[in-house]
Amino acid sequence: MTQHALTLILLSALLHPIRDLLLKGHRRPESAYLAVTGIWVVIAAAHAFLSGSGLAMPGTSWGLAVASAACLTAYYFGTMAALKSGDLSIYYPIIRSSPLLIVVLAWFIDGTRYSTAVLIGIVMIVVAGFALQRQPGRIIASPRTALLAIVAMAGSAGYTIADQTAMAHHGAAALPVGAASVTPEAFLFWVYLMVAPAFAALALLFRPTRIEAREHLFSGWVQTPGRLVAAGLISYASYLCILLAFQAGAGAAETAAVRQASIPVSVILAALILGETRLLHRLGWALLIAAGIVLIALYGL
Repeated sequence: MTQHALTLILLSALLHPIRDLLLKGHRRPESAYLAVTGIWVVIAAAHAFLSGSGLAMPGTSWGLAVASAACLTAYYFGTMAALKSGDLSIYYPIIRSSPLLIVVLAWFIDGTRYSTAVLIGIVMIVVAGFALQRQPGRIIASPRTALLAIVAMAGSAGYTIADQTAMAHHGAAALPVGAASVTPEAFLFWVYLMVAPAFAALALLFRPTRIEAREHLFSGWVQTPGRLVAAGLISYASYLCILLAFQAGAGAAETAAVRQASIPVSVILAALILGETRLLHRLGWALLIAAGIVLIALYGL
């Protein structure tokens, strides 16, 4: 992995927890995240206009965009259903294991292989992420939540691979004569234009019967419009860094693993701003994440 790609991924990991902090404790989380999804569409369109790149995509990118949107929908479904169960101590350790699934899927799809050092780094990061948010015995005790988390993990792995493939084509040094490539902003525009209505349908699926549909979908704009816009801008910038890292040659699995640097950042922010405890214990595992990132940075493809 190049230093440029690593810097972009770490920047993304620093930005991502800020979005979660802005949306944490929102009275209508589905409305808040739907708003952020819609904001991404607007930002991507504005980005394409200001950059002059436009929103056109070559035919070869549409299948990847549809795959990314479908996997994102699966991810959101698993996440929202798991949130309804109320036991995130089961959900988070499983979803954090997605880099391992990406390694398997990437090998199966196109024969991608990672060096032993990179695989060790990925495993170190996954183990640390698992330990940071695990509670003994909970996964076995709640198989339904575990299954939903696996759905979300598969969705996360799927859209990461689709996005990496699309951006790798864009960043290729030598495309066939006359071949077009897709820009990150155009790709995000079309993906989230498909995801937004799917997310709205999921939000309605999980809507409490006592709340009207319009209120459930759009109340976030009334309650905290500034927080939603800020969360949308920050999260768009965060994922744009990931797509740019893919263009710079970063692989899907190591990128997903290094992104977990956001976990210790979240822990520190939660301790400093929200007063959450066990900081020293969690920082110990955070050091293991850092060691895994160093291995990936030194020996990545």
